Amino acid sequence: MWPKMSSSACQLSEHIHFPTQDYNKAVDVYLLADGDVHMFPTACLKQDLKLVFHPFWESLPLVNIFLSITPNVLHQLLQGVMKHLIYWITSSSVFGPVAIDARCRMIPPNHHIMLFSKGISTLSRVTGKEHKSICQILLGLIIDLPLLHGCLPTCLLRAVCALLDFLYLA
Repeated sequence: MWPKMSSSACQLSEHIHFPTQDYNKAVDVYLLADGDVHMFPTACLKQDLKLVFHPFWESLPLVNIFLSITPNVLHQLLQGVMKHLIYWITSSSVFGPVAIDARCRMIPPNHHIMLFSKGISTLSRVTGKEHKSICQILLGLIIDLPLLHGCLPTCLLRAVCALLDFLYLA
């Protein structure tokens, strides 16, 4: 269940209008927090609400929290696009993780860029700052690397440039 509407993650690719969360039902469920200890978690689970005792917005009568939540598009773009771009270029069918990580280790120390001494293919839980730092060095990592099957990487370089330009413009 998403905070703003009643849909599951697998339904988001469908082009359907989903109803928004019912504010009154949520308030009724959260009012059960002071009541029966076993009934409150069950009611939250049934309504697909987070198990929060007295949310900060319960004392704000004119605030519909479900209409106030907006997605952070820039964060989602940076995290999502960069995650897939890194996965793509480090896949065994493109450059491979060994070549990309070796290039990361060869970058000389510099005051203006973050160094990834262990490479970028094994990173997990990458922050936005780290993704921005990877954006700074990514094109330099792949600019003259040959593809694993011997083809010229011209189209791949254009695609990476286009994605990086898109991220910078967004």
